[in-house]
Amino acid sequence: MRKLLMIIGSLLIFPLNLYAQAWAKDVLASSIGYHDPEGKWNQFSGTFTIKVVSKDRSTFLRKVSIDLPREYFELVQTREDDIKVYRIEKGVFATEDSVTQARTLKLRDYHTYLYGLPMKLKDPGTQIDPKTERVVFYGKESIRMRVTYDPLVGSDTWYFYFDPQTYALTAYQFYHNEAMGDGEYILLDQLEEVEGIRMPKIRSWYYNIDESYLGTDELVSDKDSSSR
Repeated sequence: MRKLLMIIGSLLIFPLNLYAQAWAKDVLASSIGYHDPEGKWNQFSGTFTIKVVSKDRSTFLRKVSIDLPREYFELVQTREDDIKVYRIEKGVFATEDSVTQARTLKLRDYHTYLYGLPMKLKDPGTQIDPKTERVVFYGKESIRMRVTYDPLVGSDTWYFYFDPQTYALTAYQFYHNEAMGDGEYILLDQLEEVEGIRMPKIRSWYYNIDESYLGTDELVSDKDSSSR
């Protein structure tokens, strides 16, 4: 009898798991459809400027150029009179300095990932938890999706928050060690269309552990950036 109940229980759980997985996939597909309505991300080629405001450093600008088909990335960072250029194309760096090369790769992966969301959640090695659920996150009703990665891809745990009506990304957060409550959360506001992609215009960063403010990234026009 006990064995029979276990079999029945497993049969009841199995379709529920399938439903949860299907819903998680639908949420992601709907969000990608919102942010990339014409399916342009895989062929993305564009340039955008970011104003970076930090609580303990002076404001600076980053002009980012990404051309995925060419495997090209360039970032020009301007902080007052100091200008730094980071560039890589098909594995060839603009400089032979190993420290700068490592920094270039980090900046490329960072900007391609964050400004390529939610499309980047389709990349190999991404593990989407089927336990996607409705929550209230910092005053907004949201659909929360938990994401982890294959060990060779990444070790952080991420949570993504979607508007339940439009499926637009409204926030995300990550933990290096979730049990310790470390990491950060990022609140998104407004949208800016770049080469057909609806990117978050303003991203405000906070620590998970005490909710203290870290800084803000904002997409700005060339006119706004020239009058910094």
